Amino acid sequence: MLFRRIGAYIIDIIIITLVIAVVGMFLPNNSKADEKIVEEVKSVIKGEKTTDEDVQKIKDAAYDMAKGGIVTSLMTIVVYFLYFVIVPLYNSGQTPGKMLAKIRIKSKKDKLSLWQLTLRGAFIYSYLFSLIDVLLLVTLSKNSYFSIGGALSYVQSILLFICFLMILFNGGIGLHDLVSSTVVVMDVEEGEVEVSNVSKWKEKEKTSTKKGINSERVKNHTKRKGE
Repeated sequence: MLFRRIGAYIIDIIIITLVIAVVGMFLPNNSKADEKIVEEVKSVIKGEKTTDEDVQKIKDAAYDMAKGGIVTSLMTIVVYFLYFVIVPLYNSGQTPGKMLAKIRIKSKKDKLSLWQLTLRGAFIYSYLFSLIDVLLLVTLSKNSYFSIGGALSYVQSILLFICFLMILFNGGIGLHDLVSSTVVVMDVEEGEVEVSNVSKWKEKEKTSTKKGINSERVKNHTKRKGE
């Protein structure tokens, strides 16, 4: 099951990366800012020592690049939200990757809701952090943006690491699953099976099969006695 989730995640990331790349072709080009930061980094690498002035130049170039990429960042946030929230909301808890892996997201309460998927995605796909980063970029000064934005990046990385760590060592239940009251289930002929209960389901199937065989033997034995 773990490999199913990993496979679904990889497929989804590949698809969404291609979508963003295609949509990005029609957005304003930020090549000047990109070239500027590349040149600044090259000039620092060529120098024997890195001065405070060199560091400031790189920060300035990075800030200009981030400012010029606001439209692209917002587009990426929208695409992620549509793909990982709206698509599974109207597709029985499945993204294309999950459909191929034959797994889906299910609510532990009633029907899977927009709020649950939004909260779940904010942890695992980080579009909420990206939105906050854009808001910081347009409201704060350069130095404040780098200070708070850097701290935000650390928090984002830590939460993402915890999510994956819990999936590995918590029966397939990640932090994003817990906070959103959701669970990933497999689609099988006998019905839905929770990831954390797969082994129990397999054992139940074996028991049911044995019972069926024993029942058939009893019927045959009774039938022979009647004859």
